Amino acid sequence: MEGLLANITWNQRGWRDIEINPMAGHRYAKDKPGHECLNFKFDKNGIDTQSKIFGYVQWKNPPVKEFSYVVFSSKNPDSGDTYIVGLYGHAATVEGRTFHDERFKEGEYSPNLCADKDFSLLFSKYLLRKDTYLDGKERVGQIGYTYISLSTVKSIVKDEVKELTESDESELKQKLTNIINDIEKNEKSVVDEPKKAPVSDKQNLNVVLYGPPGTGKTFKTRKYAVEIIDQPKLEIADTELWNLFNQFLLKLNELRNRFSGKIQLRVGNDSGPFIEISNPSESFIFGVWSNNSGTTIHYYIQVWPRKINSAGDLERRASYLKENGTRLCHMLGFSDDSCSYYARSGINTILKIDLRKEPKNMSDLDWTDVIDKLLKIDRELSGVK
Repeated sequence: MEGLLANITWNQRGWRDIEINPMAGHRYAKDKPGHECLNFKFDKNGIDTQSKIFGYVQWKNPPVKEFSYVVFSSKNPDSGDTYIVGLYGHAATVEGRTFHDERFKEGEYSPNLCADKDFSLLFSKYLLRKDTYLDGKERVGQIGYTYISLSTVKSIVKDEVKELTESDESELKQKLTNIINDIEKNEKSVVDEPKKAPVSDKQNLNVVLYGPPGTGKTFKTRKYAVEIIDQPKLEIADTELWNLFNQFLLKLNELRNRFSGKIQLRVGNDSGPFIEISNPSESFIFGVWSNNSGTTIHYYIQVWPRKINSAGDLERRASYLKENGTRLCHMLGFSDDSCSYYARSGINTILKIDLRKEPKNMSDLDWTDVIDKLLKIDRELSGVK
């Protein structure tokens, strides 16, 4: 278990609002706001949830080692000094999540990090970055981050506690104390964790996978590659679930040309991940969704107000779902008691079909069957306006 020290572009507004900085060290942030400018705005509408927040680091390649904390470093272009400005706790990488926002380049905001809100904060007193914070490294390279030990992350948090005064909020002090206690717990779990057997003791590396397209060759290869480079599971409750959905998203993207709309991974109101696919007329979105505890997985079809051509479009789409829900369930091979509606009004008209399986217990064949059914839904909705 390690931490990351990541560079982000300086923001005079505390990374809680967009800012264009012509003096930014990153070229991408000189004429358009960098996506990290919202890293410490923890109430991004439709993105953050009560427990999860999302942010961004401009890295050339995402981390492959296990990490649980991300410490953010930023250079003040006026003074030339580099500061530690805040951190994310219980952090993990996310892929394929984009949100429409005209303020950003190409009209999209694309976070690539998620973290627990309770273990993430902007420092009230920025810390001048010491050489010791780099764990012996000269600098953070062009990749955008460097690995640091959890003990270094803990030292940074303790230094922030020392900077606080009596007038600082007790809630802030308690949050920093909770973070220190959490890091110490992680350090202990690493010490107590038994050493893993060498990969050669577990499986044969000389394996050739063969078969027709869509049978999971690439999907399995990626899975084995992760095991070979020994990337352990992150210690947050839903990381295994997010990894499952990220792997499934990769497999869907390999078949992107068979789907008629965009494919994205998003987060639900209860922090559960869901795959979102849009139909060509932009009248519905559909996909698969799981609650954050990973105890269930559903197909869903929802009215989407992306394109309104005339008055009454939303009502007509809602009526279509209500009138055809049973038929759609039967078309996918499910009985009536597997189908329900989340709501039955306007854009809140959502048809749910329960697979009655836990995502972590699904086999490769199960996920392949999910793809087949998503393609059926795609074809069914292709002509619906």
